Amino acid sequence: MVSALSERKALYPRSVALLLIVPSLALYLFFSIWPIAYSTGIAFTDANELNIAPDPFKVADLENAKKCALIVSSSEDLRNSALNSLRQTYVYLDLVEKSLIKLRDSLSIFKQLNPQELIEYKNDISSSLAYLRTAPRGIVEAFNCTSIGYPTKEYIIDPALEGNISQAVGFIGERISGKLEEIAFRIIIGETVSEAEVNALKLDVDHALTMVKGIEESIEYAALDFDEFISRTTEKFDAELSRLQMKFIGLSNFNELLRDPRFINSITKTILFTITSVPLKVLLGVLLAILYSSPMIYGRRIWRTMLLIPWAIPILLAGSSWKIMFLPGRGPLSIMTGLDYNNYEWHAFLIYNLFEAWLAYPFVMTVTMGALAGVSKDLIEASYIDGAGAWFRLRKVLFPQIAGPVIFASILTTGASLQAFMVPLLINGGGPTQTISIPWVGSRVGNVNEMMVLFGYNRAYRDKNYGYAAAAYIIVILILMAYIVLWLKFTKSRR
Repeated sequence: MVSALSERKALYPRSVALLLIVPSLALYLFFSIWPIAYSTGIAFTDANELNIAPDPFKVADLENAKKCALIVSSSEDLRNSALNSLRQTYVYLDLVEKSLIKLRDSLSIFKQLNPQELIEYKNDISSSLAYLRTAPRGIVEAFNCTSIGYPTKEYIIDPALEGNISQAVGFIGERISGKLEEIAFRIIIGETVSEAEVNALKLDVDHALTMVKGIEESIEYAALDFDEFISRTTEKFDAELSRLQMKFIGLSNFNELLRDPRFINSITKTILFTITSVPLKVLLGVLLAILYSSPMIYGRRIWRTMLLIPWAIPILLAGSSWKIMFLPGRGPLSIMTGLDYNNYEWHAFLIYNLFEAWLAYPFVMTVTMGALAGVSKDLIEASYIDGAGAWFRLRKVLFPQIAGPVIFASILTTGASLQAFMVPLLINGGGPTQTISIPWVGSRVGNVNEMMVLFGYNRAYRDKNYGYAAAAYIIVILILMAYIVLWLKFTKSRR
């Protein structure tokens, strides 16, 4: 009876409540637990930019190219077609090489340059290039298995070979043939051709010969030992596929972190930053709250409102402003104080503390003002009548009344300092960059003011080493959990 009555008084029936809470709980668990579980799994892998989300089309191309290479090797027709294409390309290259050698020998006799001979050399080179231009397409078609069901964009032969041939054809056709025609024409009309111009052409010819010989070596390697070439090619595809596959590496990331001076330094700097920044912002917040709670301050409501401005300004805007004000050698505060966050480690650390105090004191001040509002005025007046001095009233009467909220605010802002990220990132990215040396660990170049969270961020988004970054964040989470446990024990003991 009571249950039915209470259900009628509810906003909606219990069945509707269950229908609402089940999907809500499922969504909460998915969006809370899944990212943590996924990140934890990533920490035990070699996840990086290539293998964390490989392009499926790239993987398919590599797998098809590997299958195609094996098919070309085992099929007599495809094998002969590929070998013929390689041999024919080698013949074209040999023709071009001989034409270039004749031209080079002719250019060595500078005083006997004959315009007719130069035109003949140009024609020889042009005809050779005409044949060579058809070679890349022939090679691609010979090593292409699209017709038998294995389409691929990956080259079985050296991926740079087609580009190298095209580059050589373009260089010889534009730089050498064009210069030959120009020099021949100038000689015919009686203009003087300097030795420096001829030497420049000889250098171009030598460069072209180097390009041609390099291509010939690639083709010769593939044609002379075709089976070995196919074997090395498939190994190359296997290596590339392996790079695109994320692998379980156990505790390797954690072992590397404990041997990384940058990470040890980031933990040390975070703890030191917490030790220095928390007292500064708590002291500033409490003092301002006490000062502007006094009725002796004229217009204190307006002043208190203005003091909350740092809390309302977006942190990106605030960080940009502080960075400009302390811009080394040019910012007004840098000129006044001589601080240089780009080159001096502790200068940057001091600016971090000042910026953090400016950002966080409004929170502490607001909590303290709320606590002060609950302090009995009669108690303050009684202590004043009893002759207690201002310092005694503050220390023995006022502060015990507001200690609980102030300690609570201190605990919360300590957690924020342990997760310091935006402050160093916005000022100078955690720099300056110097050699970090940790006894019994080693030395490594890095940002000397990287906090723990910023260290993980840089490893993920700058180095693209996601597994390493995830491992770093797991250690950071363990440190934060240890702090939460201590916090809970402290609050329990106070109760």
